[in-house]
Formats: sequence, structure tokens, C-alpha cells
Amino acid sequence: MKGILTMLSAAWLAVLGGGTAVAQDPKPAQDTKPAAITVLEDTSPVMYGRSAKIKARVEAVDLDAREITLKGPKGRLITLRVQERVRNLPQVQVGDEVIVRYLESVGLQLRKAEADDPVAFEETVASAEPGKKPASGAARQFTIAAYVEAANPKDKTLTLKRPDGNLVDLYVRDPNVLESLTAGDNIVATYTEAAAVSIELPKKKEKPKPKKRKQTGTSTH
Repeated sequence: MKGILTMLSAAWLAVLGGGTAVAQDPKPAQDTKPAAITVLEDTSPVMYGRSAKIKARVEAVDLDAREITLKGPKGRLITLRVQERVRNLPQVQVGDEVIVRYLESVGLQLRKAEADDPVAFEETVASAEPGKKPASGAARQFTIAAYVEAANPKDKTLTLKRPDGNLVDLYVRDPNVLESLTAGDNIVATYTEAAAVSIELPKKKEKPKPKKRKQTGTSTH
């Protein structure tokens, strides 16, 4: 009987010892490199975002590039590519107060910047696969290292400050991504350009017609 108890005790101690050994094994090292914050991944050409409207003053017009620079009510500058369907671009003059309807920039990919990331502004044009025509209305894309100026999850809007000091507003579909960003974060962003779809020129004021003078009769007496 004592022999059986001794064997059982030895087996129990072996189990406890094995359990203790497993508990003391070091945990595998975790990768501390931050993962990219992906807003949208799509292999097809990206279309434009939400429609917006702005009343602004024209600061510059580039007919060859079909670009217009506007100064909004808050004094911020915005440069828009003007789509081909806007026929009255040649009539736009610097200093005009116009109403422009445009399609917002869309944030495609956002990630925290790393030390070896370039700060330069890069343009990447979305191209079609071999043998296929490019999608009609596909937007050009830009990649840039920038600082987060503001993140607004409610409006799904992210404002970035580019290296040249200009601000860019992006439409970000996922509010959780915006909640993970704070002002001052240095990120790398890929986004589509904004594009004007209509420009309403100021109405020309008609010169008032001169009033006709009433003729008074003269007496011959």
C-alpha cells in the first residue's frame, strides 16, 4: 500500500512540476511596429467622393492644367481640377466671387509615418490593367507625408497640413480611423484629388436705364 501511495505521489509531483515549467516559459516577442491604418483597399480605379459646395474668391486660374485656386470664407486656399464638362472656365477671372460645386478628396490609405518615409509630394495616376480602358471618371491619386491638423469623426473629415503649408480636407469613410488620429500626428496619406463639376459666375449687373425727363409745355402768351 505504501508503495502504491509513493508512486501516486511521485506522479502527482511530476504533473505539478510540468505545469510549473510550462507556466514559466517566456512569452514570444511581439512585433511592436505599428500596422498601417487602412481606410480603403480597392484594385479598381477609385472614383470621386461626396459632393460639396463653396462660395469663394478666385485667386488663380490655369487654363492649360484646368485648375482653379479659391479662397474660402475662412481664408483657406483650395485648388481644384476642373472637369471637362465645365465649359465656362475661360470666363472665370481672378477676383470673381463664384459658387463652385465639387467632389471631395477621398482618403484611401492612412498610416503613421516612419523615420525613413520621404516627405516629398508624389503623384500617382491610376492606370487601367493591360488590355482594358481606364474607367471613366476615375480620379488621380496623390501620396504625401503630412501632419494631422484636425480629425472630425462626426463629419468623416480629416484635415491634413502638407509640407508646403496648404491644408487638405479628406473624406474618410470609417469614423473609427478618424478616432484613432489626433492633431499633430505625422502620417502618410494616399488620397484622390478634388474636382470641380460646376462654376457659377457672378451675375453681371445691368446698368440702370436713364430716366426720361418729362417735357413741360411752354406758354406762347
